[in-house]
Amino acid sequence: MSNQQYDAAADSETADRGLSRRQFIGTVGGSVIAGAAGCLGSSNSNAFKIGAALSLSTQGWETYGNTMLRAVRIAADQMQERGVFGDREVSVITEDTQVDPQTTRNKVEKLTTQDDVDVVVGPVSSANRIPAAELFRENQTPGLYAVEYEGAVAEDYCNPWLFKSAEVPEQQVEPFVPWLVDEYGSSFYLLGSDYTWPNEMNGQIQTVLENQGGEVVGEEYAALGETDFSSIIPRIENADPDVLFMTLTGASVPAIQEQMLNFDVRGQWTDVGISHGQGLLQGAPAEAVEDVVSCHSYMESLETDRNQQFVQAFRDRGTDVPITFLTGTTRVAMRLLEQAIETEGDASADGIQAGLRGVSAKTVVGEVAIETDQQATLPTYASRVNGERQHVPVESFDAVQPDPQCDSL
Repeated sequence: MSNQQYDAAADSETADRGLSRRQFIGTVGGSVIAGAAGCLGSSNSNAFKIGAALSLSTQGWETYGNTMLRAVRIAADQMQERGVFGDREVSVITEDTQVDPQTTRNKVEKLTTQDDVDVVVGPVSSANRIPAAELFRENQTPGLYAVEYEGAVAEDYCNPWLFKSAEVPEQQVEPFVPWLVDEYGSSFYLLGSDYTWPNEMNGQIQTVLENQGGEVVGEEYAALGETDFSSIIPRIENADPDVLFMTLTGASVPAIQEQMLNFDVRGQWTDVGISHGQGLLQGAPAEAVEDVVSCHSYMESLETDRNQQFVQAFRDRGTDVPITFLTGTTRVAMRLLEQAIETEGDASADGIQAGLRGVSAKTVVGEVAIETDQQATLPTYASRVNGERQHVPVESFDAVQPDPQCDSL
């Protein structure tokens, strides 16, 4: 399907948006949108500016950032072509956070003050989200966070300028762990990268597992970016778990999978990796990753019309950037942004903030709404990696609205 056909399909959604595009254009007004090719860093002071603060060059993390950036650019171009902002230009201004909290803070400071962007997409990890969210609040700039994270235990969970479009434990851990116990067994070994998200997630995994009568037979953490698991794999083998549940990230993902193949331990337990995205799996042999199990709201193989149209639009821009879990959650974030602006009739920071609260839209994963705590209500799917290193859904879980935790929102 061509980009033109994709745009037509997306335009057909306007009938159920509550405010027609024509009505919205009359409300917003503005000057001409520059061509449909992405418009990075435009000098037009009247432009609607989208900041993208993402990991674009750090080994093992560049996959996440570049796939998210392409999803942002596709959405920006399509909003521009459809006249979502009247005749204002749409620009995308990119900054490489290098997966470093201080660099992230510096880059987001630049985007929200010097560049004066209207919204920021990113960053890519919890350790980087926290300093970014402080600046979203301080500079009153809406931030769209499209990465799975630890949920209500996060210190920035109730930040009034942070909107989350990826999975929290209520949507991912709580339905997934009982399913894993039923399918594969009740003894788990937990292995994560050593930073905020894996530590918090493993605590919640253990709670749900124990409520199911299961047990954790080992738990440890590898340095962020670690690629040598030669000392860890024998410890896992000695513990003899039913499930190896991994919250490893970046370059650690293909490294451990290939090393487990070389140690001839694959098949002794079920490999589960909730950061084992398709892009990272390309760095390991197919036989090292086949049958890895995961759980997410998005994967390339979802058979929805909107997703197939989006995948085609993504592939039309080249095959150098992989489609991962975060590609889809970023597309969801941008779709919610578009719907919020059209419904509210206001593309200012205050208008976006108001519009995103309570927004509902048809997306690549189905109907998604932000109902409580500025967190998207999402369906999730258990998946298994096939011989082509693609995640294929094997079980669906109902959309979950997290219990409200933020009295201030």
